Amino acid sequence: MKRDILLVLIFASIYFKSGAQAVFKSDFGNDDEDLRNAIGLYKEAIKENLGLYSGSLYVGMSGKTKGFPYFKNERVSVGNILYDDFYYQNVLLLYDIIKDEVIVEDYNKSNLLKLSAEKICQFSFSGHLFIKLIKDSSEHPIPKTGFYELLYSGNTKVYVKRKKTTQEVNSGGGIITEIEEKNFYYINKGNEYFQVKSKASILNALKGHKKELSRYMKTFNFKYSGNREKSILLLVDKFDKLSTQ
Repeated sequence: MKRDILLVLIFASIYFKSGAQAVFKSDFGNDDEDLRNAIGLYKEAIKENLGLYSGSLYVGMSGKTKGFPYFKNERVSVGNILYDDFYYQNVLLLYDIIKDEVIVEDYNKSNLLKLSAEKICQFSFSGHLFIKLIKDSSEHPIPKTGFYELLYSGNTKVYVKRKKTTQEVNSGGGIITEIEEKNFYYINKGNEYFQVKSKASILNALKGHKKELSRYMKTFNFKYSGNREKSILLLVDKFDKLSTQ
């Protein structure tokens, strides 16, 4: 039985991909009943994914480049995404951090599609979770609506904006676009977001335990110019523990 259903789905997929939509609009005779049923089964099987694969064609970078525009990987990775109020799992995707665009492979695995940013709530891949934060009218809002990686989720949260910038340089053999990655860190307390760029800015964001945190910094020879991400997470974790004592 399972084998018969599989064959029906495969058969229907061939018709569906090659223009079966035109067939739907035609009058069917009795001889076409099996075909109608097969296509109906196929459409039912993939209907929950049709919304995800309705994005526009993604256009990548052209010319010679040094580096690539995506976060983490140059090739698609398996991930999950909450899109248009539906949670999709095991999706092949990329995150272009030059354009701040999420890209998926279509179900034929022949094209890359750019998803609508307005419909994305969050997505994750390779152990990284990105959440859409929206700029509002609060006193200390996130600077720009977009996707931010959640690094720490306690009473206090830490986000990072992963971004790449481009610069055209003359290499002697022609123009090459060099790509450089930059990270911008934010501490979130309530509805307020504070960008941290130095030791002083971290302590200002974590008001209430400056003295304790300053002493704690000395225990691991804090240097913001070193491993910034690790240092910020250590301090925020310590702040949350002090705040619950």
